[in-house]
Amino acid sequence: MHLHAHGSRSHDHPHAHDAGSRVAWTLGLTLALMLVEFLGGLWTNSLALIADAGHMLSDAVALGATWWAIQRSRRPATPKRTFGERRAETLAALFNGATLLVVAGGVLNEAFQRLRSPEQIKAGPMLAIAVVGLAVNLAGLWLLHRDRHSSLNIEGAWQHVAGDAAGSLCAIIAALGVLLGGWSSLDAIASIAVTALILFGAIRLLRRTISVLMENAPDPVDVVEVRNTLLGTPGVEGVHCLHVWTISSGFHALTAHIVHQPAEVPAVLLERLHTRLGDAFPVDHVTLQLEPAGYARCAAEAEWCQP
Repeated sequence: MHLHAHGSRSHDHPHAHDAGSRVAWTLGLTLALMLVEFLGGLWTNSLALIADAGHMLSDAVALGATWWAIQRSRRPATPKRTFGERRAETLAALFNGATLLVVAGGVLNEAFQRLRSPEQIKAGPMLAIAVVGLAVNLAGLWLLHRDRHSSLNIEGAWQHVAGDAAGSLCAIIAALGVLLGGWSSLDAIASIAVTALILFGAIRLLRRTISVLMENAPDPVDVVEVRNTLLGTPGVEGVHCLHVWTISSGFHALTAHIVHQPAEVPAVLLERLHTRLGDAFPVDHVTLQLEPAGYARCAAEAEWCQP
């Protein structure tokens, strides 16, 4: 007998429209600042500003992908796409992480060339542009902060903007170093520091995204504890074919085969199991197959799940 139910948490996204609007505003700010920093970098001969503008170009693309994913993830399920298009946010996050790596490689290459052959920089205008850039980036971080932990996709966008803010801060430090001490090499050093931050955020984001795509169990759900909870439910004799994975950020799914005692009423046992799971674990989509003792098992049962 196959029995299915959703968890007690809501699957609707009442803030999805607001999140999309905030991403759109952040995208607009990013595009405007990107143009200012690129032209300013050419004018002042600052690699730090040009590097940050290049990073912001990737950010603009990433924010556009984020906005696209938010719209796609709101689409309802269909017979062809039974979970809807929730995974669109994971694909956008993967794209975001990959673009961060590409930008970081380009900036590092140029920075090392500048270290070997430092160039003159107009530090005054560079400082003014970097200060404006930091203010705009902080505004972008504020716009995205509310939804940062609700979606892997928006977390990726937040990482991009955070990298921009770090880039602007490093450009400010470099400009001050050139103004006060004539240390033109600080511009390249600041670019390398920005790149290190970009790489850290990219690797972290990619690890989380790949974990979702590989259908690993989500961190908030201890699968061994799930199995113990199911086994500890009155009326349950065995548990096998237990799987827990993430459909999209904050939306976790669970399936399991439950061997029940002959005297148990399936509907009563199902309610008991769902109550226990809902009280103990953040799982949204639960499908349980109730089986009598001796029923055929899964063809490829994991060793850890064997009784």
